[in-house]
Amino acid sequence: MTAPTSLAPRKRPTPLRRLGWLLPLAAALTACTTLRPPAQVAPATPTSWQAPLPHDGQLQQLTNWWARTNDPVLVALIESAQRISPSLAQARSRVEQARATQTTARAALLPTLDAQASASRGVTPPVTTPATTAQAGLQAGWEIDLFGANQATRDAATERLAGAQALWHEARVSVAAEVALQVSSLRTCLQQLDVAERDAQSRAATARLTQDSQRAGFTAPATAALASASAAEATARAAQQRMQCDVELQDPGGADRRARARPAQSDHHRPRAWL
Repeated sequence: MTAPTSLAPRKRPTPLRRLGWLLPLAAALTACTTLRPPAQVAPATPTSWQAPLPHDGQLQQLTNWWARTNDPVLVALIESAQRISPSLAQARSRVEQARATQTTARAALLPTLDAQASASRGVTPPVTTPATTAQAGLQAGWEIDLFGANQATRDAATERLAGAQALWHEARVSVAAEVALQVSSLRTCLQQLDVAERDAQSRAATARLTQDSQRAGFTAPATAALASASAAEATARAAQQRMQCDVELQDPGGADRRARARPAQSDHHRPRAWL
């Protein structure tokens, strides 16, 4: 014996119950969207760690700064090194890549317009005479940046371009500083070589006079031998200093290059930048 089935009508969902189902669905869809990052973010690092672009981003200011040394040779060497430096070339290529990326990101925010054109000539049956057919068309489109993805991409490309430009300026300053350091080191070596050569000449003259005095009987042989040993030591020291300067020039036979590297100014007018 089966139980009687209930024929009572089913209750329809009320509007409030439908709203209760829609609210969680709307919340889930909202959670999938991406919020645009704020335009300004307060830096957490101290201000003393921040620094502007080298020489304020002006190349002429960098040249003028090195020109204060009153040394045209140094300025010319810095300019030559910057022209052939692979680090600068790499930094410049990064700037160009970042600029191209920024242009592409900006273009994504603008409408697009495509044009097409074609022409053909031939015979189409049943017509026996040749006919020319030409077609042209325009297609315009514009992608609405609903969630701000394209704008965020453009802002990121702009910041990457600014970073690449800062690295390029840093590379220029680094190359200039490296050249100045090498020139200063070479000139210091040349000054020490000049002192060593003069000392060797003085000791050689002293040894020669001491030997003349020893032959005349006014000086003991031991004193003449000490003077000769001192002259030989000074000559060896000068040769060692000359070899060190040649290593600085990376040219063992660089007598002409040593002469060109010597400053044109006298000792009294030598700038303090490489004293």
